[in-house]
Amino acid sequence: MKQLVAAGYEKIYQITKCFRQNERGQRHLPEFTMLEWYETHATMTELEQRCMDILTESAKAIATYPTVTFGEYQISLKDDCYRLEVQDAFEKFAGWRPGATPPPQKFDVDLVEKVEPALPQDKPLFLKGYPASMASLAKIDPRVPERALRLELYVGGLELANGFEELTDSDLQRQRFEQEEQERRALGKPPYPLDNEFLAALAEGMPDCAGMAMGLDRLVMILTNSENIANVVAFP
Repeated sequence: MKQLVAAGYEKIYQITKCFRQNERGQRHLPEFTMLEWYETHATMTELEQRCMDILTESAKAIATYPTVTFGEYQISLKDDCYRLEVQDAFEKFAGWRPGATPPPQKFDVDLVEKVEPALPQDKPLFLKGYPASMASLAKIDPRVPERALRLELYVGGLELANGFEELTDSDLQRQRFEQEEQERRALGKPPYPLDNEFLAALAEGMPDCAGMAMGLDRLVMILTNSENIANVVAFP
């Protein structure tokens, strides 16, 4: 999709199937449906607005707006959502600040076991500014180098979407890919080939843009008050 952005498409989206090996649980399936979109010259502010538009219009379509019920929570979509920095969330709920390069396993465990359960759940919440080492395909904030321009949306405690202001520097993206590949090999995981077509598109020039990926199965979970993802797909 970002090759299309580099080719001049300014606003694009797709709804597609995604696959993750060995993921199955109350909120995870090996096969799931994703809505992904990219918008040139957009920032995280626009990503937040698009997410709220989707939530609002979806709730209107099933006649529950201005609230949706998920589990024990009545979630307001009318009032402004919460915004919380990752560093502040970890300091408040896990007792430490991750900085730019936290230990990945400790970060992931504390995120799931300490931070996510403590997040306010009466309104949607954007968790923003992930550590720079977890930038993935995101830019680093030039004002705060320990912070990636990445955010995740939570609704009723359920992670619904992940997005960022996209990295457009082909050399830096290549370095990240190579570093990730070294880490995979050190863990004994199968190697991934470099996506040279994508890197070539970045080298030709991609405009500033932001992109978001939203799990549609999880969106249906929220809209139908279903706490198990297996209840909202045809063939779990």
